[in-house]
Amino acid sequence: DYALSEKCLVPVRRRMELLDMGAVGLPPAFCESPAPVMLNLLRHIRANYGSVHGYLRSAGLSDQELATIAWCLRGNFCGIAPPHTRLSQPPGLASNSSAHVNF
Repeated sequence: DYALSEKCLVPVRRRMELLDMGAVGLPPAFCESPAPVMLNLLRHIRANYGSVHGYLRSAGLSDQELATIAWCLRGNFCGIAPPHTRLSQPPGLASNSSAHVNF
């Protein structure tokens, strides 16, 4: 998925460079996503933190924040997940939900 992002961003890359990235000072290379870079990052995270969850916890994120991120990554943030997988709100905000998420 990561390497495919670069290809899929081609149609909107110029707009991103001018408006989105340019507005916050990011260079055009920000849109580049070579697969070896992600593989090296994942190796580093696993070797030093055990998992993405461990890395994010070491950066100070709470279980609730991790659950909210996972909820968004499943497509709930824009209502793009299929209705049967969509939650009405992030885990932890609903009663009796667990906030722990494994990445």
